[in-house]
Amino acid sequence: MHLWDSQTWLMEPQLISKINEEGGLKVLQNLQYSALNRILSTDRLNRMLSTSTTLSGTSLSPDELIEELFSSFYEKTSALDDSKMALQVRFVERIQELQEEKKLNPRIKSTLIAIQRKVLKSAKKLSRSENAIKRNHFNYIKNLVSMP
Repeated sequence: MHLWDSQTWLMEPQLISKINEEGGLKVLQNLQYSALNRILSTDRLNRMLSTSTTLSGTSLSPDELIEELFSSFYEKTSALDDSKMALQVRFVERIQELQEEKKLNPRIKSTLIAIQRKVLKSAKKLSRSENAIKRNHFNYIKNLVSMP
């Protein structure tokens, strides 16, 4: 289990009811969203590019990080639940925000555009699902990615 997995054990109705009357889904999704924003911050991505370009040895490049996140959210995901669907949407929104960041190295922006194309391709394929919730979700992602 890792950060991007749905923390269903934390959302047991009997447990949540004793702690909070509103439920825990929003809190858990916000924790994941905050982590995603920290990981995909402009400063962090620029530092990663600088480190992978100028220092000897092996380091994680921003391209590898972004590709791994895409893979975790779109390729390696098993059953979709509310948290995973929210992460998929938040990932698309974040890569779109980053493309507008003036301080982000333009070389990283080319990777973001490539990933956005991969998201669109995946969403087109998955939007043909017979499951209405899944179909609607991926149609929404298609619309997000298709927006200029």
